[in-house]
Amino acid sequence: MNNVYIDFQRMSYLFKYKTYFSLNYLLKYGYFDFKYSEQYEDEYILSNYVYKEIFNTDQLALAYSEIEKTINFKSYSDTVPIELSIYKNEAERRIYKLPNIYSYICLCRHLNQYNDTYLKIISKSQQSLSKYFHAPFYKGKQKREENRFGKKNIMKTDIQNFFPSIYTHSIPWVLVGKNEAKTNKNDKNKYYNELDSLIQRCQRGETHGIPTGSFASRLIAELYMCKLDEVLNKFSYVRFVDDYEFSYNDESEKSDFYKELNTELNKLNLKIKVEKNKTDTFPFQGDHNSAFFFDYFLNIEDEKKQTKRIYNFIDSCIYKEREGYKGALKLMFKSLKSSVTDAHIKQESLTESVK
Repeated sequence: MNNVYIDFQRMSYLFKYKTYFSLNYLLKYGYFDFKYSEQYEDEYILSNYVYKEIFNTDQLALAYSEIEKTINFKSYSDTVPIELSIYKNEAERRIYKLPNIYSYICLCRHLNQYNDTYLKIISKSQQSLSKYFHAPFYKGKQKREENRFGKKNIMKTDIQNFFPSIYTHSIPWVLVGKNEAKTNKNDKNKYYNELDSLIQRCQRGETHGIPTGSFASRLIAELYMCKLDEVLNKFSYVRFVDDYEFSYNDESEKSDFYKELNTELNKLNLKIKVEKNKTDTFPFQGDHNSAFFFDYFLNIEDEKKQTKRIYNFIDSCIYKEREGYKGALKLMFKSLKSSVTDAHIKQESLTESVK
């Protein structure tokens, strides 16, 4: 019975992945990476850097079938992306690189054409938490806890400047192996060489980095890391994009994992961000309880106290973000919206001043 449930769950996610690789999804929601939410009627509402009612590609998706009749989407020219930056933390800003629309469409057509090949890669990884695009937060938390079960220690590490550091020629290396990729490096008909070229054409022909900001880039990054998971499959770890958490009992286990991870990353011209390495011992102190965000406004009987409660909540979330709880501000906005939707707080309380 349990195996039937696992197969059903796997089929469910494969169906969703099919959607993510569809041209309609990539064109309508993927350019600005609008996040999917089953909780609200306006389903595709969130982006990290634009407001959907002003910036969107809805008309592009609607007109694509007509555009396709008159434009040849066989990209052989390099194009210039739009670059912008947004707040990351108090010390730095996050850089986004949005491709020229023509080059983006060419890339999306490729992802759609080879979706079966790419789906097989993503579905094989047992370590990835980030392959569950737009899944509820508890999905990743559950897998993380399962991986920790019976282990005394965890080690966390990640890749230095991951998206900007990916060498586009290493994409064929990781997809089919370095020997095969180098043997066929001049064969433009190989899907992996085509993907390499299409990424370059999105960014002035540059071979270092992949353009950050679109859902297509997230798919490519996930493909890349899922192939690396195959190489490291003997180790008990979970991964969210380029953030690793390895569970272990003996120090020699940690040493073996860290050494092999370093070796494989070096083959791809990538490096570990050593200063972010962390270890923890059970009970793990680094955990953050998401219930803080989503239970904060439960059972507030006095409506007059709602505004003050909201101000305190915002201050707490800002403090958490500053203390290193990545994602606290995103969870803050989600919590406020869900609390209004579920009538735990009044919408008017969000704009009232504290008395």
